Amino acid sequence: MPTYVISISGPTASGKTTLSRLLLRIFDGLTFTPRTRTTSTPISISTTILHQDDFYFPETEIPIKCVPKEDTPGEYEEQRDWDCPEAIDFGKLKCCLKKFRDEGCAGPEDHARILDELGIKAIEAENSVGPERVSQGEVNEIRGRILDELENSTELGNSARRVHILILEGFLLYFNETPHTKELSPLLSLLDARLLLHTTLTHAVSRRKNRMTYVTVEGFFEDPPGYIENVVWPNYVNYHRHLFVDGDVEKGELSDWAQTVAGIKRQEREGMEMRELVEWGAKVIVQALGQAQSG
Repeated sequence: MPTYVISISGPTASGKTTLSRLLLRIFDGLTFTPRTRTTSTPISISTTILHQDDFYFPETEIPIKCVPKEDTPGEYEEQRDWDCPEAIDFGKLKCCLKKFRDEGCAGPEDHARILDELGIKAIEAENSVGPERVSQGEVNEIRGRILDELENSTELGNSARRVHILILEGFLLYFNETPHTKELSPLLSLLDARLLLHTTLTHAVSRRKNRMTYVTVEGFFEDPPGYIENVVWPNYVNYHRHLFVDGDVEKGELSDWAQTVAGIKRQEREGMEMRELVEWGAKVIVQALGQAQSG
């Protein structure tokens, strides 16, 4: 059973987890028979989500950063930096992705088994992300249109009887290990489609402050005062400027290099509603499935 990895990345509070959960509801359990298929055997799709946040090192191994002390000009304090590459066990993440691709995945039970074999505790799903802002009726409508597209696909006729879509979501999937240079993320070769969401600092601060407590392996993490402005956003800019025209992360215009060499697809325009993001993401996934078959 082939597994296709669809990555969704972007800055904090850009909607990654919400979009991932909605796309799972769109694709999981779909059964269809492409009109170009030479047999009457249908194709069934299973879908699961892998969260990058489940690959943090233990809290005692998270790097420490010296940042300005909130409300005390000229003074500094040490804070754990959960938003740098050194905080994530990328070796284990790459191993996990390879295991999914090599062994295949039949659904949630297989997904849980793979994580268990690698000693990964899935806790990110326990974090609240707020309202999805897309009704079940809208999900059903989009699901129906995607089903029609799959049945009319000319590339999926010879696809395997069962296909698994693994949605990988995280804030640090396309980062550059050497800031200010154009290098590919070590994860890119394991990804079949690379989606990128965008938001501004103002919007990110507003949304993140509504959910400042996060579940961790050791318990809970709460954003210290000024953490978003002093750590989260500067880190995101530092490790992603290579993807954008003139290094302008706030403006968010992807460079030709990011689109053609890195193969990243950015949301189509600013201010897209979640329903629009779901429709866009679903179409990208259908295209990726077709390209994987024709490639």
